[in-house]
Amino acid sequence: MTKKIKLLKNFTIGCLSIHFLFVILVQFYDLDYTKNGTIKKIKDFYINPFFEQNWGMFSPTPPHGNQYFIIKYHTNTNNITIDIHEDIKNNSNQGLFNINQRLLKYQSGCYNDIIQKISKGNLDRIYADKSKSHGLESILNYSKLTLKNQKSFLDKINNKDSVFVDIYLINESLIPPYSKNKFEEKKYITLTNVYLTNKQSLYE
Repeated sequence: MTKKIKLLKNFTIGCLSIHFLFVILVQFYDLDYTKNGTIKKIKDFYINPFFEQNWGMFSPTPPHGNQYFIIKYHTNTNNITIDIHEDIKNNSNQGLFNINQRLLKYQSGCYNDIIQKISKGNLDRIYADKSKSHGLESILNYSKLTLKNQKSFLDKINNKDSVFVDIYLINESLIPPYSKNKFEEKKYITLTNVYLTNKQSLYE
């Protein structure tokens, strides 16, 4: 009986040692210390299907990058494109309780709401009634505030000109922290010709 227990103990230790060795090797692979093909197979066929290292236990849908909006304002004759997140992103690291951090999180929530509505096939309904998506409604309200500061654009248009927006929903995918570029790629979805306001209503 003692011999069987000893064999079982040695077998368990051996299996655990191999498992943790695989985990360490895959971590080195993800951090770009090695690009060995065998380690990639271990990652694809052993680690990722069964032992993926993520935060799913604590957050069912954690963010995997930066989500933000770029707005193109346009009339029939003029247009201007603005990253409405730029100032917020640039000032978000000024302090631990900086309001910009809260704005980034809120706008990320707006992004997720719009994507969720689109994935459910509600895009036509969103165009017809902006309040069907609180995310889109919030971004449009914020876009109006941003538009008020675009004097060069507003000077070119008439008071009754309708201002429409093309909204680019940008998702920058994160890559391993030791890679040369922090973000690997940008994916985006566009909502086109969404009515925003006219110049006269902007100041009412």
